[in-house]
Amino acid sequence: MSFFHYLTIGRFEFVEEEAPPNLTQRVLDHFTPGGLKRLGRAFHIIEPFKRKEIKEIEEEVQRRFGLELDLGEYLREDGLLQIMYLDHAGFESFAEHVALVASERFGAIACDRGHVYGPAKIKEMSQALIVRDIERKRLAQIDNGAERIREIIKAVQRPIEDPKWIAIGFARQAAQRAQTGAIPELINSLRHPNKFVRMFAGCALRDIGEPAKEAIPVIMNLLKDPDFEIDSTAVEALGTMGTEAESCLLLALEHKDSFISYTAIGALGNLGVLSESGLSKLRKIAKQRTEDGKAARESLAKISGSMS
Repeated sequence: MSFFHYLTIGRFEFVEEEAPPNLTQRVLDHFTPGGLKRLGRAFHIIEPFKRKEIKEIEEEVQRRFGLELDLGEYLREDGLLQIMYLDHAGFESFAEHVALVASERFGAIACDRGHVYGPAKIKEMSQALIVRDIERKRLAQIDNGAERIREIIKAVQRPIEDPKWIAIGFARQAAQRAQTGAIPELINSLRHPNKFVRMFAGCALRDIGEPAKEAIPVIMNLLKDPDFEIDSTAVEALGTMGTEAESCLLLALEHKDSFISYTAIGALGNLGVLSESGLSKLRKIAKQRTEDGKAARESLAKISGSMS
């Protein structure tokens, strides 16, 4: 399942004098492939946002939340706004605030993955985002690197419904400049029972790069453990740790999880230089007419480019 969520915000104008009883399904059909064709445009239409209205939303979001936005890039051809609002890998979120303003000013609703959100839910989502922003700023202000990382780990593993939960992207932002002082804490977190903590640790080690190469033997042991679910970010981090990580990545190529082995192929390319044994394994994979084969060919091209 993808971690990415897109909040789609829009208005709907009904031909009928009253909204039909199956309003929810009719709205949802706007967000599914072929939905409008199945339903028929005669029953209801989207009332597109005008550029003047988009500008009004931008100005109010800036006034109320201090965010300077250009919503034009999120405006679809059918007049709906579609903005990424939740993920675990790392985007700045503002969709909830846009949805709140659009709801208050223009009666818009929001939709995500089969759920329609009305004014009350949109307001709740916007308020939760404010709390999370405050928590992120608090974490970023902790001077002691190891303490900050420990506090971030607590926030990452909270339930998503908790207003003080923070996504991986927010966690990475809060961890900046603290990571190098907390490498042992991050390495220990690669074994954490919470998958989002493991993901954060891998991302943070990847951000640090070669100074975190003491993580290599730990990741090697985790790859050898058949009962442990290692996160792919730990394998991706190996690609930033220099040539000492090659043997670990070659082991990852044999992992039972196909996504781990796929990630290792790309990480090998990021090393820039490989032994003849490593090159031989990549060349063998590159002959396949698969996604792995394509990734191996790209890695070989990257290595060839770095050596020329």
